Amino acid sequence: MLSRMILGSRNTIIISLLCTLIALMVGGIIGMLAGYYGKTADKLYNIFCNIFQGIPGSCLMIAIAGFWGPGIGGLVLAVVISNWTGFSRIIRAEVIRIRQAGYIEGLICLGAGDMRIIFHHILPNLRGIMLVLGTQRLGRSILSIAGLSFLGLGIQPPAPDWSVMINDSMLYYRSAPYLVLIPGCGIFLLVSSINNIGKHLERCFGWHKNEVRPE
Repeated sequence: MLSRMILGSRNTIIISLLCTLIALMVGGIIGMLAGYYGKTADKLYNIFCNIFQGIPGSCLMIAIAGFWGPGIGGLVLAVVISNWTGFSRIIRAEVIRIRQAGYIEGLICLGAGDMRIIFHHILPNLRGIMLVLGTQRLGRSILSIAGLSFLGLGIQPPAPDWSVMINDSMLYYRSAPYLVLIPGCGIFLLVSSINNIGKHLERCFGWHKNEVRPE
């Protein structure tokens, strides 16, 4: 049990980090472009984003993973598609706020290109927010991956994953409840630890995801 817990933590953490980084990258790029260019690009973004946010996240993940088929590929795709909008909306709002700053207007007047402004002057100001968002979303990714793997749509046995261990032990929860409790406690403690790190980073950077910023 100890060996499976140690080896299973590797799969859980690595796949969760991969899903979070891809979702952050996709959502960050789309949010920056929509917030910087505005007008038509922003309107198209809002329509496209509202379509995704109008679908319940759990249902969307199960549908994508079920259509793709069991495995890590469908698991990553399902988590990324259901999570990128959460990153993009917040980053878009921050880019709109930064876009209105005086030094950005000065760079535009001096003839600086859009890509230079975005990657050299706007993106560095978003690193703290992106770090906080990524840490906070990492816990959700772990729970999403655990849920899909428990349903048989994610990591497949005999891979030593915590959610797979819970699924394999459900038939023995009365005679040997520790087979379910130990990996379940592992998921709970890991998610709680990551959430605490996210809250600490939030205080360090002086930013809160529920803070209302003018656009």
